[in-house]
Amino acid sequence: MDDNIPRIMDTAGLDLVHGHAVWCHYTPADDPLIHTYLARRQTPTIALAETGGLWVRSPGKLVPLGSPPVLFNQETRSSYLYTTL
Repeated sequence: MDDNIPRIMDTAGLDLVHGHAVWCHYTPADDPLIHTYLARRQTPTIALAETGGLWVRSPGKLVPLGSPPVLFNQETRSSYLYTTL
């Protein structure tokens, strides 16, 4: 993970995925880093591979594009095809 040199406190952005963080360029080798992030931030995380993406159809309704995203919640890791957050 990058150092937070500018000391940014609010990283919510537009919150289009309802309180979830987005991890781009995901590979399974990132799992330990994502679990560290989850432990620090307590923020569910959607991991997107280089060949995947999400269409935010409406607030909280996500449709995957390409490679399926992976959802990380504390100790769980799961792929999903369509979800409503």
